[in-house]
Amino acid sequence: TLHILALPRRGTIAPSETAPFETIKKLNICSDEYYVRTVMCFGGRIYVGSFDRCVRILEPGTLRTVVELRDAHTAGVALLAPVDPVNQLFVSGSFDKSAKLWSPDGTCMHHFKDLEGTISGIVLNPTQGTLWINANSEGPQAFDIRSGINISRHLGRLIPTASSQRAPSTSTGTRSYEDGKHTS
Repeated sequence: TLHILALPRRGTIAPSETAPFETIKKLNICSDEYYVRTVMCFGGRIYVGSFDRCVRILEPGTLRTVVELRDAHTAGVALLAPVDPVNQLFVSGSFDKSAKLWSPDGTCMHHFKDLEGTISGIVLNPTQGTLWINANSEGPQAFDIRSGINISRHLGRLIPTASSQRAPSTSTGTRSYEDGKHTS
């Protein structure tokens, strides 16, 4: 069940106060066997990804399903991310180790396969036209948004990894950093 929440219409809330959200509508959008995993608002619609492998696009006023992508993935949908606000393109990431770029009518434009794990982060670099996808791995992979081709190896050192973030070693041992100061 998806709970639509709203703040009551009274003055402002002090930072120390707990926001008194009120459930304004309960909506059962999934079968009884599956649960909602991720929700996003984008382009005037509500997008819902769930463990039943579906992505649903809802109208915000009525909460009516306008697009239902049954079996969008072969496993549960772990993440939804907006990509292109002009064309309302979005990406779904899954526990099946893949991500898909979708048009607002539910057409799959690209399928990014064989990633290293569950999709945990997606972001578009609009300057380069690249989609960066992290899959619970050492660093993200970069894909050309137009062709869907993995261009990570062409970017080389531009993609940070956990090993590239480690402190450099010296001939006398490992450097350490404490309180912003270098010590050997």
